[in-house]
Amino acid sequence: MKEIIELALSPWILPLTILLAVSGVYWLLAVLGTLDMDFLNIDLDTDIDADGNVSSDGFLASSLKLVNGADVPFMLVISMLKLMMWVFSVIYHGYVEFASYWWGGVLGLLASFILACVVTRYVMVPLRPLFASIKRGEDDEEPVFGVESTVVSEELTVKYGRVEVPRYKGAPAILTCKLAEGSVTLEKGSKVILFSREEESGLYLAKKI
Repeated sequence: MKEIIELALSPWILPLTILLAVSGVYWLLAVLGTLDMDFLNIDLDTDIDADGNVSSDGFLASSLKLVNGADVPFMLVISMLKLMMWVFSVIYHGYVEFASYWWGGVLGLLASFILACVVTRYVMVPLRPLFASIKRGEDDEEPVFGVESTVVSEELTVKYGRVEVPRYKGAPAILTCKLAEGSVTLEKGSKVILFSREEESGLYLAKKI
């Protein structure tokens, strides 16, 4: 364990350790329900250029599709890439003698990135149908307003929360929403209905049943 900690804090791996820690904090906050899980999510079919124009064939979108990220949340793909790069870098610097040289360090980063992409690509394969189903559930024409839904985040407040809306044509839809101003915070498992959607934020408005 001591050797792993020393390697994690070594110059070549420390940046990856910091990035991995940031991802860990993000997922912790997301699980606790205090962070919008779409906060750093993107549409993989589009990229935005310097002028704010949207391109459907952007470099970022194409790169993420190489690791089967088309139907999987952006942060999940990036977090897996960081984790795999960190693991392979620790193994590389722990066993390769010339890793301490500058060219050895660069070679290690390139090799770790390539291996991380390969592993991430295959790890995402079984997750693609799941998230594709969820996305279809959000985008189909089934109504969400007036349907009895369940709070699935730790709490639903006037700022943010997530609810599960049952759908008859597929998997339930997990939607981001918030309570109307002046409402009392609801706990996980509470029953609500969605009655409107804000155009500016894109969040649905919910009220307790």
